[in-house]
Amino acid sequence: MQQPKQGSINGPSVPIPRRVLVGLGANTDEAHAIEAALALAQALKTEVSGHFVEDSNLLNFAELPFTTIFRPSDRTILPIERSQMQQEISNAASNWQRVLRARAEQSSVTFSFHESQGEYCSEISKVVATTDIVILNPSNMPDRWSTAVATALAATREALGAVILPEKPHVASGHRPIVLLFTDTVPDEEALRLTGRISAVMNAGLSVITTASQPAAFGEVLAAIRQAFGTDVSVHKLSDHDLADVAFAVSKLAPSFVIWPRSRQFNENSEAATIIQAAKAPVLLLRQSQ
Repeated sequence: MQQPKQGSINGPSVPIPRRVLVGLGANTDEAHAIEAALALAQALKTEVSGHFVEDSNLLNFAELPFTTIFRPSDRTILPIERSQMQQEISNAASNWQRVLRARAEQSSVTFSFHESQGEYCSEISKVVATTDIVILNPSNMPDRWSTAVATALAATREALGAVILPEKPHVASGHRPIVLLFTDTVPDEEALRLTGRISAVMNAGLSVITTASQPAAFGEVLAAIRQAFGTDVSVHKLSDHDLADVAFAVSKLAPSFVIWPRSRQFNENSEAATIIQAAKAPVLLLRQSQ
């Protein structure tokens, strides 16, 4: 995989993130979130900050009569009370801290770990900085998945970028590509550089999907891609920005990671959930300055 070449590329710029902030919870398996955070941190040469939220909704739920808990590890269903729920949450926090520490040390990535109690997105939004890329798992939220995605994006509106994990990720098999998706903007040098770094860290090939249908716009996109990565990158040109066509193209490539630079406020865009579901992989939405 070639690293992006230096050069002048028109378009808005993406500032360099200072930290990868990953929101963790007790509701789901966070291994995918941690792996995505470490890959980004390696690519960006920055630190990972794990923030575990002791979800108050879970504690309140445990106070209701006949509450049960499902353990994914052994698929058992057991009754549970508030004190037991508190212990389960504490165990989950300790477990994900151990996993993050072990994987960060293996990857030579600097990390920190913090905890707070409250609602998942609300707590993460309190610690988001404008120089962060934030990773959120909608499965930690009580809402329907598509609603949870909108809430997660709103919670990260101040960040440089948000990575949202899919509801049902691909089962890992073979070398699946990184997909770079261009819809409402032309390539930017920093976005291309970040894409190249992620591809190199993940040891994955690169495919590009663009909806630049006008010949002049597509020529600009193609020239930027060739300048950054050479001629080995597969470029898929769609005739127009039809959401179903874009989602199908993403799904067909079965990506391991999707990078989607946006010139609009990505938290206000209803297309995100559709693309994430189609990808069945983490999707990084990058906000670009105008």
